[in-house]
Amino acid sequence: MHKFKQNIVIILLLTFSFSTFSSEEILFVMKLKQCPDSPNCVSSQSQSTSHYISPLTYKSSPEEATQHIKRIIMALPRTNLIEEKDQYLHFEIRTFMFRFVDDIEIIIDNSEKVIHLRSASRAGYSDFGTNRRRIEEIKNKFISTQVKS
Repeated sequence: MHKFKQNIVIILLLTFSFSTFSSEEILFVMKLKQCPDSPNCVSSQSQSTSHYISPLTYKSSPEEATQHIKRIIMALPRTNLIEEKDQYLHFEIRTFMFRFVDDIEIIIDNSEKVIHLRSASRAGYSDFGTNRRRIEEIKNKFISTQVKS
């Protein structure tokens, strides 16, 4: 019986590790989805240097930081808020020319006062640096307009 329980635990762990995270799982582990091997994704939680982008820090309350980053992203053209749950935000942005969909995901880590960001293209291989430029623009706007508490 002990071996049976051990096998069940192993199967559950493998199933969880190979699945894509739902928003509830993302919040539970405070981890964004990993970037694929393609160069059309950046993430502040990436282990890959080619996909890594530094997270944001904030000095205000978590609620103020959340509203601030949300306002900045919603001001971008062709942007829709898809999901807002606790410390997690998910946006879709359509590209100008062909209207491809890119995803921006945000996790606000209240304990560390850090905002983790991920931007990725849903289709294609290369984005010619679009996702990296977009996140850098968001970060620059956030820093330059951040309320100091």
